[in-house]
Amino acid sequence: RRFHPMIPAALRPDTMPPRRTTDLFWLLLFLCAVAAQVFFALMALYHGVKIDFEGGSFDEVLQNVTVHDGWLSRAKDAVTNWVELRPENLRLESQGIAVALGTSAVSSGAFLLLLAYFPVHLVVNVVAIGGPLSLLAIGGLAISGSPVAQLLGVEAHFGWPLVLVGVLALIFVSFAWGYLRLGIAVLRCSAAFLRARPSIGAYPLLFGLVHIAGLALWGLAVLGMRSSFQDIEDLDWQSQFGTASAMLLCFLWGNAFVTGLSTFAVAYAACHWYGRGSKDAGHGGLVAIQVGLRYHAGSLALGSLLLALVRTLNVMLWWAEKAQEEAAAAASGAAQRAVGLPVQRPAQPPSLLRSLRNFAAEVLEVVATWASKQAFVQIAMSGCPFATGAMRAGQLALKAPAGFVMVESLSMIFQRACEFLLIGVAVLVASSFGLEGLQGLGPVAVSAWLAAESLLHPYSVATTTILHC
Repeated sequence: RRFHPMIPAALRPDTMPPRRTTDLFWLLLFLCAVAAQVFFALMALYHGVKIDFEGGSFDEVLQNVTVHDGWLSRAKDAVTNWVELRPENLRLESQGIAVALGTSAVSSGAFLLLLAYFPVHLVVNVVAIGGPLSLLAIGGLAISGSPVAQLLGVEAHFGWPLVLVGVLALIFVSFAWGYLRLGIAVLRCSAAFLRARPSIGAYPLLFGLVHIAGLALWGLAVLGMRSSFQDIEDLDWQSQFGTASAMLLCFLWGNAFVTGLSTFAVAYAACHWYGRGSKDAGHGGLVAIQVGLRYHAGSLALGSLLLALVRTLNVMLWWAEKAQEEAAAAASGAAQRAVGLPVQRPAQPPSLLRSLRNFAAEVLEVVATWASKQAFVQIAMSGCPFATGAMRAGQLALKAPAGFVMVESLSMIFQRACEFLLIGVAVLVASSFGLEGLQGLGPVAVSAWLAAESLLHPYSVATTTILHC
């Protein structure tokens, strides 16, 4: 059998190495974190059953757990004040709920069809070539004083700037034309992959249910830990802070692990489709998830842990900043009450150091998210450990940085354009049903946005995988 020379050797059936378990230690550590959450969740249920036998109810247990002046109650109040989850803000009409659910289902299918069948190559060619030429033509008409330019509202003094911008755009397109062709080829291959594997569209629903189950488990674990510690009166703030940090890390680790597993599954299906053709149908669906859990759960756990640590650091910085603001407000309020002045919240002066710290933390999280995604794709392609996958992905990015930037940029622009198109169509359809205002059209727009966002992840992973191939 002969294979195209551009297909990686790791994707050919005659040279593909056998899969082996990678990074087993980190898998065991992740299982310990999950086991700890299960233990405290059972503690929450145990406390609820125990008090129920004594004449109370489990709802009273949950209420008693959260009324104490501790870190959990303060976090609950902060979230409530930020999101404003009040009953009067969550009331929706039955028609609005039906339209929102229907919009979510229809938007998911429509978004998948857009990604799979939209002629993105034609649009890119028209914009890349027609855009600069249009600027040159409009600028020339404005310089010559043509009535067409006056009809378009372009005055004569705008002619030369438009011509200059058009010339610069043509020069940029001429230099970037090879990378544009690469981006178009990758996007067309991604569309062909979605047409060949439409079951990938069910991944967001499957992993979304897993995220919800993990959130419920974590919530029970938090309640169980708080109910176990509420009788300890001399629990210092360091212990409370450490407990909150550990539970936050467990939640973010589990969330990142589920996302990493979905990344692996899509990348595994995409690389085998790319290397073996459309006749190979045995490496999609649940098979990819099974391979990820059986052989590479440790590598996924390691990459997810690194990403969870970065996100926990961001949350801690935000938490410390809010605590500092609250302490300053309390001190200022006490001083104002001492002199008989009305209490006013002091304005927080801008700090260059704090701004640079927050910016660096955000950049670090973005880089860690991108790097973990690239490493998971390499793990799916070659079956290597996480460290090896990260090194290979870094080498690819260093060899062709412009190609990575062009493909990622085109993919993001195309995805956002489809997303805004779907939201606009959903709002127009809801308006035809008589819904109006924020209360009527808001849930429809949010449901369409959630449906599009949920399908962006598999499409983005498929695009990245085909670029790596």
